Amino acid sequence: MRTQQKHISYLHTEHIDWLKQLQFYKDDLGVLQKHLEEAAAKNSSYETRAHVERFQNQFIRQNEVIDELRHEIKQHENELERTIKTNPVATEHKLVIDHVAKRQNFHRFVELYDSMREDFNRFLSRVL
Repeated sequence: MRTQQKHISYLHTEHIDWLKQLQFYKDDLGVLQKHLEEAAAKNSSYETRAHVERFQNQFIRQNEVIDELRHEIKQHENELERTIKTNPVATEHKLVIDHVAKRQNFHRFVELYDSMREDFNRFLSRVL
C-alpha cells in the first residue's frame, strides 16, 4: 500500500481551517450552555434534570475533545515547521505524508458534534 502525500501548504491550510472550525464549535458550546441553563431554570422535573445533566456532561466532553484536537493540530504544525527548517528550498512544492488519520478524526468529531447538537435541539423543543 502506497502512502499518500500532500503539499505542505495544503496541510497547513487545512490546519488553519480546522482551527477556525474548532473555535466556532467552542463558541457554539457556550451558546448551547446558556440554552441549557435556561431550560433547567424553566423546568425542574426529574426527567428534565436528567437530560440537563447528560447534556452538561456532553458539553464538557466536547470541550475536552476540541482542546485535544487543537493540541494535535498544533503539534502537527510544529512537525511541518521542522520539516521546512531542515529543507527550506522549494517549501511550497514539498510533499509530505498526508495526515489521513487526523482528517478522519476531525470529520468524526464534526459528525458526533452535529449529532449531539441535533439531539440537544430536540430536547430544547420539548422543554422550552
